[in-house]
Amino acid sequence: GKSSKPMSHRVAAYFLLIATRTGRNTTPLLELSRDALQENPFRPETDLLVTYKRRGYTQTVHAFQRSSSDVESATPISKRVGTLYRECLAMTQELADEAKASNAINVQGLHVADFLFLFRRGRVGRCKSAGEIASLNPTTLRDAVLRLVDEHDIRDDVD
Repeated sequence: GKSSKPMSHRVAAYFLLIATRTGRNTTPLLELSRDALQENPFRPETDLLVTYKRRGYTQTVHAFQRSSSDVESATPISKRVGTLYRECLAMTQELADEAKASNAINVQGLHVADFLFLFRRGRVGRCKSAGEIASLNPTTLRDAVLRLVDEHDIRDDVD
């Protein structure tokens, strides 16, 4: 069945799971493309997760046991990452198709349809962009994480 959680919160959960399993920085993960997961030609039991660093536009790759690698550090990481990536890809495919058909562009001038973490903007106050398809960004990620922490009463273990 469909989740009652906003799509931005569901993709943020996938973001957090992938981030904790890869250790990659926030910006390269927020900018993951829909074709970032690739087969590893040298180790068939692993996949490569290709990320980009904006400074210098260097490419990094994470090797996963059927999931992802790093061009700089090609360290095998959890098998689950490829599965998480594919689940998020499938969950957001309809939005990607719609964004591609409408040629939606984000504030950096990039095609929204190219990103993995997509959601449809909800109505907040007089938001002009309600209903538009967007990619997860630092603000929407922060909002989703704060709501997750609040809803599940997540606290640190320090008294």
